[in-house]
Amino acid sequence: MATYYWVGGTGTWNASSTTPWASSSGGSGGAGVPTSADDVIFDKNSNVGTGSFTVTCSSAVCNNISFGTGVDALDGAMTLSGSGSSLSTFGNLTFPSTNLSIGNTLIITFAATATGKTITTNGVSLIGVTFNGVGGGWTLQDNLTTTSTITLTNGSLNTNNQTVTCNNFSSSNVNTRTFTLGTSTINLSGTGTVWSFATSTNLTFSGASSTINLTNTTTSARTFTGGSQTFGTLNIGGTTGTSTTTIGSTGNTFNTISSTKTVAHTITVGANFTVTNWTVTGTAGNVVTVNSSTAGTQRTITYSGSQINLDYMSFRDINMSYTLGASNPYLVYAGANSTNGGNNSGIAFIDGTTKKAYRLTTGTTWTVPSDWNSSNNNIYLIGAGGGGATSAVSGNNRAAGGGGGGGGYRAITNFSTTAGSTITYAIGTSAGNTNGGSTTWNSGATVAGGGSRGDATTTPTSSGGAGGTGDFAGGTGGAGAFGTVALTGYGGGGGGGAGGPNGVGGNGGNGFASTTQASVSGGGGGGNGGGSAGGNGSSALGGSGGNNFSGVGGGAGSATTGSAGTVGGGGGANAGTGGAGIDIQNTIGGGGGAGGVGPSAATATAGLYGAGGAGYRVSTAGVVASGQSGGQGVIFIVYSTSAVSTNSNFFLMFA
Repeated sequence: MATYYWVGGTGTWNASSTTPWASSSGGSGGAGVPTSADDVIFDKNSNVGTGSFTVTCSSAVCNNISFGTGVDALDGAMTLSGSGSSLSTFGNLTFPSTNLSIGNTLIITFAATATGKTITTNGVSLIGVTFNGVGGGWTLQDNLTTTSTITLTNGSLNTNNQTVTCNNFSSSNVNTRTFTLGTSTINLSGTGTVWSFATSTNLTFSGASSTINLTNTTTSARTFTGGSQTFGTLNIGGTTGTSTTTIGSTGNTFNTISSTKTVAHTITVGANFTVTNWTVTGTAGNVVTVNSSTAGTQRTITYSGSQINLDYMSFRDINMSYTLGASNPYLVYAGANSTNGGNNSGIAFIDGTTKKAYRLTTGTTWTVPSDWNSSNNNIYLIGAGGGGATSAVSGNNRAAGGGGGGGGYRAITNFSTTAGSTITYAIGTSAGNTNGGSTTWNSGATVAGGGSRGDATTTPTSSGGAGGTGDFAGGTGGAGAFGTVALTGYGGGGGGGAGGPNGVGGNGGNGFASTTQASVSGGGGGGNGGGSAGGNGSSALGGSGGNNFSGVGGGAGSATTGSAGTVGGGGGANAGTGGAGIDIQNTIGGGGGAGGVGPSAATATAGLYGAGGAGYRVSTAGVVASGQSGGQGVIFIVYSTSAVSTNSNFFLMFA
């Protein structure tokens, strides 16, 4: 191993020229060319006089790279330059704190194949950095700043609790590599994919105590692809940029997700993840939107923290998953000034600083909490939707199943009881071709009736089930088509919508018969309480789903599979899913009925809660199948935990 000293000032460091290299400080050039086993030193004798100079790298390599210190330090400004990956060091790197800058587009590659290497930049800002040495290992000795991308391809990088600043970080490959952050703060100032563990095979990552800041201030989008790893804090910064941040890769775990933005911005959930602490919230005029990367496809954020009170948020297609039930109230409160865009779960759109809410979907008893307020509470019940009927065939007598009736709706205001007492309740359940169960409260003192099942007989006849009883009844299911013509198919009836605070549920639409299989169509599902009826099937299309009370949300009918309803709208036939309602405290509500099954075998899902199930078709070949289940019942409890008056008005969603 040799040591080479740069002499002669401005020049090119390449793999062939010996001219700039001496065997001693200030010695004669021509001593040789550094290899990966040789050390290089730049000092006061590297330039001509005290003038500035530039060393341009081109396929340059060395072992350790260092600079003179004390009286031997650089006495003129040096620029270490190059284009792309033009300098590879196989040892330690130690830069001086003065008289050195990195120029052009120089990317420094750390290529060691042994561990124990150190990097000391002394505040010198680099451009691009790549770690690519099989078996190599590097430890930062101070903060590392780059103006481009840091890439870990092979080897082990330990940031040693130092602060790292770069545009982007990438380690997406199948090579064996280790990345240890400790308590480091990583500042990512770029856009696009600012963090990429897209392929995390053979990666060992330790970052549970780290902080990663996204600092770009433009409106350009950013993506964090975590590769199913565990992180400390992910902070969405860049205070003035109204940008979108996408969190991708299924299985990421975060201790904290926070935001220091002071403007409206969007967090798009590209894949399910887990978080313990969520501190992102909006302010008046600066709403934070959290949504799924695919509209209509719910993403799950598994939440393991304590109660959080947010405001000025907008959620859509987000399931904040944690234990909810008789012993577990809501933990995530979006606030009274937030928007429910639909298809959310685990989020109460009320003020959690003064109110508490429970959602009961299972169990039989509820212990009244210690902070119960008998003079300021509301309890809402929805019965289960009736199941759609199984289709029936006997010879040429054919009947498609009728849709199930929607569950009924009841409300209680200021239920008086004592903290610690036990309340017995029942949640209505549903199954295909079966009456929906009633949802009851206080040992049956209050009942929201379940919808009746649809019907089909070989007489032949078909009819929709009646809606469940309540303050507002559920909608009646649509009738399936029926007749006695050979080789004719018959479409199923749509399910009725659940009742709700704005009125009775919409009725399901009727099915349509045809000798052409592709023209057999079901009826649309009814909208939820106060909404409209589903459309009847026709030779061209399945019936459209009924809208909710606000006149929106119904799924479109289709010649194949109808589109899903939203925010309590009925599912479009054929077999469109009913939408989950939000007409109770802007949080949950009656579901839209499922679209009746038409030309093809399909599963139709009734909306949560209380929507009627879809009736099943008869194919032109005479094939029958079981009717679809309706939506289960629910109890929603909200009460004031202080002397502040609770607004018991019902909130409406205008999609």
